[in-house]
Amino acid sequence: MIDITTLIPQEAKIELYHDEKLKAYTLRPLTLRDEAWLKASFGDKIEVIFKEMQMDKIARVIFRLLVEKADFASIQVDEYNDDGDSVSVKVTGPQRVMEAIRGQGHQVKVLQGLLETMGLSRPVMEELEKDSKVKKKVSPKKKSKRTGEISSTV
Repeated sequence: MIDITTLIPQEAKIELYHDEKLKAYTLRPLTLRDEAWLKASFGDKIEVIFKEMQMDKIARVIFRLLVEKADFASIQVDEYNDDGDSVSVKVTGPQRVMEAIRGQGHQVKVLQGLLETMGLSRPVMEELEKDSKVKKKVSPKKKSKRTGEISSTV
């Protein structure tokens, strides 16, 4: 079992694409102010956001904790919409962070860095996974109850 008093948020290094090359960036440790922001922004759904890998929301958290925000400042971009019309679109910092994460493997590495800022280092995550597996082995299997069949007449 993990003692939550041992969970210490820490700085994490991640790599994101910038100008078509991977570049190292720093995520600062999560603070109480950030936790209040998380609660105000996402309510009690933060666990679901990570479990379901809702990258639009996770990118907002990454951008908030990113020390070097200048590379991901919002920009105005001329592009074409789905109908082929030329439009000018604002691309926000979190959207630019999403563009800087490419592929499943890269996504997992960035998420691991983000979890470290919340105090969930690799050893802590391994311990939680081990505890989870032990609980699954110990929990008894539930027997299903049969309720009888419904018959119909023709």
